[in-house]
Amino acid sequence: MKDFTFRAFKEPPFYFALIVASMFISTFTGGIGYILYYPMLLFICLYYNRKIQKNNLNSVFGWFLLACLLSILLNEILPVFKAPFRFTAYTILLFGITPILFNRKKAVMCFKFLQYTCLLLVFVGFLNYYLYRTGSLSIMEGNRVYAGTIGTNYLGMLCSMGILYAGSLLLYRKNIKKIYVLVFTGLLLGLLLCLLLSSSRNSIVAIIGSALIMIYIQKKGKLGSTVTLFFILAVLAVLTFPIWKDYTVGILDKQGGSTESFNMKSRESTWLTRWDEFTSSPIYGIGFASISNPTEFSLMTGMVETTTGWGGLLSQLGLLGTIPFIMLTYKNFRYLLSRKDGRFVHCLLGALLTFFCINSLGEGYITTVGCQFTVYFFLTQGIVYSLRMGWISINHLEPLFFKQKRV
Repeated sequence: MKDFTFRAFKEPPFYFALIVASMFISTFTGGIGYILYYPMLLFICLYYNRKIQKNNLNSVFGWFLLACLLSILLNEILPVFKAPFRFTAYTILLFGITPILFNRKKAVMCFKFLQYTCLLLVFVGFLNYYLYRTGSLSIMEGNRVYAGTIGTNYLGMLCSMGILYAGSLLLYRKNIKKIYVLVFTGLLLGLLLCLLLSSSRNSIVAIIGSALIMIYIQKKGKLGSTVTLFFILAVLAVLTFPIWKDYTVGILDKQGGSTESFNMKSRESTWLTRWDEFTSSPIYGIGFASISNPTEFSLMTGMVETTTGWGGLLSQLGLLGTIPFIMLTYKNFRYLLSRKDGRFVHCLLGALLTFFCINSLGEGYITTVGCQFTVYFFLTQGIVYSLRMGWISINHLEPLFFKQKRV
């Protein structure tokens, strides 16, 4: 552990991950993460694009950015939304962490950034669980829903990323030291309970789908082995339900006490609004970083809340922006599912990509440059894209806790 810690402290991606992760615990860190966030994006963009091996401005990422720009130029967006500033920051983000401009050093940095992020979120999620158990932090939203240091939905999302990372490591437990197996097993249990405390139904559904894909890739695409392990885990969850049922009271409150159906009425109206916006301008959308029905709070602060990432894509960018993004996601996902080598890298990336795709149905961060999960989503997309195009190999992407066999 000491060697790993020293190595992490020497690597810039660790500090990038630390800056973004600190935004989840601003209760303790103050606003330092938010202050350093945009300077960090600019530094990554300028420093890691000094030597370009491939110019991919005509790639799917370039076309996506062009759609964002056209949606601004062809619409009259309220000044309060600051679309030009947001587009500039979004461009810096994508140039920094996606292979619009590619070099191998940047790709390796991005994977380390993503791994360190997941590792830090393991501890941030467990910290929130610890604060709840000790009564040190008892902020509750609504009825009996634990908000933690960041709010219910974000708490559920960060715990989910931590669960996927810890879970993927445990799937490869034969490759890591026994002490790490014990530590991550304990952390995983705390994260699972904290996810339930957050009552984030969207994240809970997404984590189930992600776990299935994670197991499928780890089992080298063998459906029988995947179903068997998933069934064992499901049975284990049912048998231990008396132990963790008290953590589900917030979920039942959100469901109105019903366990028979999945109630998402709180989001239905916003989904319908996004669809109405799309049908009003289906080609280029109503404008990047804008909504048609701003609340009084939005008009005061300039906050744009689409509530659904996929719906936000359709409404803001129309078909010009949505089609490239769907093509990118579909091809990346197909690539990962086609891997039959059972590699940790493919397993982790597949789990994360699945999570973001499902989670974005009920969380609107795909076009939100100031959101941490936008960074994580595009890091994942960019790494998979570089692998799929053959610009980097699996040998360039080393796990943090063990050495993988070279191919």
